[in-house]
Amino acid sequence: MNAGKFLRAVPQLWQNLGDRFPAVFVLDAVLRSYGQVIFSDNPLSGLFMVAGLSLFSGKLVLYSFLGALAAIFSSRLAHEDKYFLRHGISGYNGVIFGIFWSWYFQISLPALVMFTIMALLLTPTRHAMLRSMFYSRFRLPIMNLPSVAVIYLALLVIYWLVYSAGLILPLNIYTPYDAVSSPLFTLPSLNGNSHLAFIQKNYIHAWVIILCGMIIHSRISAVIAVFGFVAGYALCGIIPDSFKVGQEVFLGFNAFPVATILFGIFFLPTFRTLVFTLAAVVFCALLWILLVYVLKFINLPFLTLPFNITVLLSLILSRRMFLQRIGIFTVPLHMISRPEAIRNLCGEGSVFETWAVQIKYAAGLFSNIGRIKLTTITRFRKKREEAGRFLDIIANAERVSIVSGAGTSTESGIPDFRGDSRYWKIYGADDFTLPNFLAKAEIRQKYWLMQLDFSALVKRVKPNPVHRAAKFLEDLKKLECILTQNVDGLFQKAGVSPEKVIELHGNIESAICVKCKTRYPIKDADEAARMGNYSTLCGGCGGLIKPATVLMGEELNGECFSKAGFRLLSSDLIMIIGTSLRVEPIASLVDMVISRGIKTVIINTRPTEKDNLATLVIHERAGAFFKRILRRMRVGQGLPVL
Repeated sequence: MNAGKFLRAVPQLWQNLGDRFPAVFVLDAVLRSYGQVIFSDNPLSGLFMVAGLSLFSGKLVLYSFLGALAAIFSSRLAHEDKYFLRHGISGYNGVIFGIFWSWYFQISLPALVMFTIMALLLTPTRHAMLRSMFYSRFRLPIMNLPSVAVIYLALLVIYWLVYSAGLILPLNIYTPYDAVSSPLFTLPSLNGNSHLAFIQKNYIHAWVIILCGMIIHSRISAVIAVFGFVAGYALCGIIPDSFKVGQEVFLGFNAFPVATILFGIFFLPTFRTLVFTLAAVVFCALLWILLVYVLKFINLPFLTLPFNITVLLSLILSRRMFLQRIGIFTVPLHMISRPEAIRNLCGEGSVFETWAVQIKYAAGLFSNIGRIKLTTITRFRKKREEAGRFLDIIANAERVSIVSGAGTSTESGIPDFRGDSRYWKIYGADDFTLPNFLAKAEIRQKYWLMQLDFSALVKRVKPNPVHRAAKFLEDLKKLECILTQNVDGLFQKAGVSPEKVIELHGNIESAICVKCKTRYPIKDADEAARMGNYSTLCGGCGGLIKPATVLMGEELNGECFSKAGFRLLSSDLIMIIGTSLRVEPIASLVDMVISRGIKTVIINTRPTEKDNLATLVIHERAGAFFKRILRRMRVGQGLPVL
């Protein structure tokens, strides 16, 4: 094996070692947790991060390491999926929390005890924030907000224990104000060398090592991180000294990550995004000044709040103001990768299919960013032609059936089990088979907890243009049926008659006995689960009650399946929306329809195996497509535009 092949094989060899030896797996998870601080899913980047931190303070390394271990341990206790551990997601907030802790508390027994207690709260805090922010209609990342929330709680609790309860002496836990950090490693003797003195005083050597860790993962991220740091430093030069409280924290933990995460991670890397990123760094600086002024009244530090708020507002702004119209594109959260991998997101059928990114590396400092030139490859004319063909097909159809997949609900904020499965992995949903539900109490507990969470999510979300288009077809007396794989009831919420909707996988609005099939209102079973009863029994036969949705390993309703086949074959047009057509029995039903010569329209963001057999194929988000279609249909009917 030559050197190149060996180096390419190292990551897989390392992963195999982690699968065989738990100690290697934990070490890998810890290193990746450090790597995630600089937005790198690479243990070698994490190793460089540890080396860089050791030049700041030994205490910082100790607490960040213990924080990562505590977060990983609590994640395992919560039976979190190994995906989050393997990629450093579980331990990332533990590292950040440890860094925060090292700034305010010394190494002592009381400090270590309190640190352990607080660090174990990171995982439940992260899960709560994920449910309320990411796995909801908001679809916003939580970044390091859990560690900020827990450190604020720790500061308040310890303040009470020290100054109100008097249980801990201040000298036994707090770091003295005049304490000097003790790095694990120092530069050689300075001997009057002013350059080395400047480097050590400003920790430039530490930042260079951290930057090397970023380069291993992404050269673009490394260059843009320097850009953010320099921009932040320039802003500090024009800010009055009276406002520059915690300048080092602002530069290293706010300006630096704002630039890195916006350019190429959350947004497509273009020149316009670079300008947008610079504006975000300026806003972050203004927010820093404001938070310093506001938080001093409650004696709390600003930490990474400017970074978190700036990124969240940037994402919200991009959605509200449609920044893609001026060449600023957000990257879907489940597709986030290295900036270099952005070319893979710009191919045919991707979310960026209407734009091509031509990257030509330039010389000089920005050679790793390249000159990114946007050229329009799909004109609005093509969209108008597709819409026109679609409307002609609809106009000539009398009985239209809709086959609906997960893609119709994701645009309302409901996660896709297969395409964006992290939501379900929190609960270990891969174990939710019917035999497991019947045999294992812990599976029933997790299943009902997921049901309560998912039910609350469904109540918050609203129908999107796909559901409203189905209702409009029904109003036009053209809708034959809707065959859906979703269980959220959004078509009914949009006003579609329930008898028109065939729910192949059931509905979360009711519960059912697994023995006698008696149905109950879901609210009664939900209330029992909230009270801690995860094994509700049927009043008639004593069988277990579960939500009326289909579990893995559970047979589909035969009558429902037969009804779906009859209705589809009675149609003269089938619209297939938001599904890959890889899952049975939907795939077989569609094959049957196509073999009978029934016209088929496929609307999906990605190609399917049936595209070459369809009458019309539209590769676009169904919500965006039907929003335009609804507008044109209502105008054509002489109705007001919604």
